[in-house]
Order: sequence, then C-alpha cells, then structure tokens
Amino acid sequence: MLRFLGKVENVVRFQKFCGLSWDENAASGMDWKQEESKDSKRFSSTSSDEGKDSAYNSHNSSEDSSSDHELPTDCKNTQPVKYTYNSFLHNIFFFGAELGNEIFYITFLPFVYWNVDDYIARRLIMLWVFNMYAGQGLKDVLCWPRPRSPPVLRLETNYAAEYGMPSTHAIAGSIIPFGLVYFSYGRFEYPLLLGLLFFVAWTSLVCLSRIYLGMHTFQDIVAGLSMAAFVTALWLPYLDGTLEIFLSSANAWIFIMLVPILMIYAFPTKSMVTRNDTATIIAVGCGCMLASWNEYYIDQIPLPNPYGEPVKPMFGTGFVAWILFSATRFIMGVAILISIKIIIKATMKTIANFFESPEISNKKTTERGANQMFTLPYIFTCYGAIGYAAAYIAPKAFEFVGLIH
Repeated sequence: MLRFLGKVENVVRFQKFCGLSWDENAASGMDWKQEESKDSKRFSSTSSDEGKDSAYNSHNSSEDSSSDHELPTDCKNTQPVKYTYNSFLHNIFFFGAELGNEIFYITFLPFVYWNVDDYIARRLIMLWVFNMYAGQGLKDVLCWPRPRSPPVLRLETNYAAEYGMPSTHAIAGSIIPFGLVYFSYGRFEYPLLLGLLFFVAWTSLVCLSRIYLGMHTFQDIVAGLSMAAFVTALWLPYLDGTLEIFLSSANAWIFIMLVPILMIYAFPTKSMVTRNDTATIIAVGCGCMLASWNEYYIDQIPLPNPYGEPVKPMFGTGFVAWILFSATRFIMGVAILISIKIIIKATMKTIANFFESPEISNKKTTERGANQMFTLPYIFTCYGAIGYAAAYIAPKAFEFVGLIH
C-alpha cells in the first residue's frame, strides 16, 4: 500500500485529473520511462547519493515561473516548458499551498493571539513548534527526494531544496485547524459539526495542493498526517492541562531558554537552510513562552480557567465591528514587529561586522562554521524577540491606546 501511494504515476494522474498537464510539444521529447525508473530507486535505496542529489539539485534554486507560466525542469532539455491548467482549480490549490507557508504562520498566529484568544494561540504555537521540529528533522534523516520532474510537473521552487518525506505542509495544515477546533470548542459558541468540516476542508486543501504542485507523493502526505497525529497525541495532554502551571513557576525561564537552544544545535541535518528555518520556528515559540512566563510569574496575572467561564459567542460585538477592531490591532501589532526586526537586524549586523575576522566574513551564511557563529544567533535573537513582542509588548501597546476587548 505504501509503495502504491509513493508512485509518481499517482501524482501525474491527479495533476491530469485537475486539468494540469505538460505542453504537448514539451512532453513529446521526454523519456518518461527512464525518469520513472530513476524515481523508483527511492524505495530500494533512500540513502543513495542519487537520492540526496535530487533533493538539492541545481534547478531547484531557479526563480519562480514567469507570467506566461514557464518553469524550469530537471530533464535533459534545459529550456523552459509550458503547461496547461484549469484556472479555477489552479488558483484554489495555490491558495491552499499558501496556508502551509511560513508567511502565513507569521501573520496568522499573531492574529489569533491578538484578536481571538491568547489561550488558544499559545497552544497552537507549541503544537506548531514541536510538530515542525519533528517533521523537519525526520526529512533530513530519511533523505527521501521529492517526486522527480518529469514525469511530475513541479510548479513550486520555494521548498525544493528540502527533502520530501514527510510533508511538513501536511503536518502544519492539519495541526493548525485541529488545534483551532480542539481548543476553541467549549470556549466559543459554534456547532461541533461546523468545526469538524472546517478542519477537514482546511487539511484536505493544503494536502491536495502539495500533490497538485508536484512537491509530494501521496505517501509523503500520509506520513506527514501520521506524524502530526503522533506528536500531537504525545504533547496534547500536557499542553491542555499544565502549560500555564509550568509557565507560572519561578524557574520556568531556564527551561524556556535552554531547551530551544539545545534543540537547534542537536537538529539532525546537513542543510543549513533547513536548520535556519527550524531555528526560526523554535525561536518564535521560545519568545512566546518567555512572554507568557513574564505575564504569569512576574506580572502575577491569575491563571486562566478556560472552560470554567460561560461560552462566548464567536462575534460578540457583531462581525463588521469585530473585523474593524481586529484589523486595527493587527496593523498596529505588525508595525511593532517590523520595527523590532529592523532594530535587531541592524544591531546584530553591526556586532557581527565588529567582531568577525576577514576569513569568517568571506564565508557564506549557509556554511556550517559561519552559520553557527553568526546566523543562528541572529535568527534566535531576532525571531525570539518577535515572538516575545507579539505575545507581550503588542498586547501592552493595545492596552495603552485603548484597544481592549
């Protein structure tokens, strides 16, 4: 069954079913059987050099497709090829892919924190951190390449420098809607069936978009969903009942700072790009938890009783009023985060230029020596501060100007 789900032919069939196919003139010169036989080697020898090279091949760093829908391929013909597609499904699946991208989390998670419920957002962030860490780490342990193109038509290059198994888009695309429904039901008033439909629709859209874009096989998607279920089941009891109790303890800040640093430097990868992405996620979670510890231990805010209060309506002041209020808080909060990033980036750059030697300054930040010395500390400091600002400084600023729920 797993071998069947891992066949690239299933990806090609799904793309064709959705109206996506190679241009006939481009497809006529391709040796499909040769490419498919190469792809089958991933099941017999996942650690071979060929498999590793295919995940980090040179064409993956190419620029995004142009307006006339030309994209690079890794076939012998290096000329760009054109493709045909169904406009409606094409746009839907590209939108679904964005629900699993980092830019979405950077905007969506603070929005939940500021405008929905900090109790829910805190748990979403922790689920996101632990699941993405496990998924990114397993990718570089298994070293399984993405579906070979051709025969698969690959429409995205943003994550082509990473391996394919398991799909971290499937992981994030399942835990975010699941967490929203699981932690909000009983706090907000809505039908459970509506929440379940929301979860299924979101997860399905993200997962199928990765197949449509040619970035994963069905096997990668199933592996991602399975890992998300396992990691979530492992951490959910602790997040649901003891997180605030831990955050209110005197020594919690030691674990909040030490554990993420150990996680970053113990991350099992040879790719500095993957390590940097993972460090960003961990740093955001660290900053948010440090902000929560600041609230509960230093500021002595009472521990919440999330399910002991009356159930709240989704939009107590009306939908339009909620949209306007939330948009105001969101714009103000994003302005604060951007300002903090600019200040920290300039400060860290000045420090690095002052201390680094001529030999180190000539190294690329993706090299391990320069990366561990300068890039990783910058990422941890910058995005840790952003997480802290999103969870503590921005809410204080809202209170100062009167933007209070």
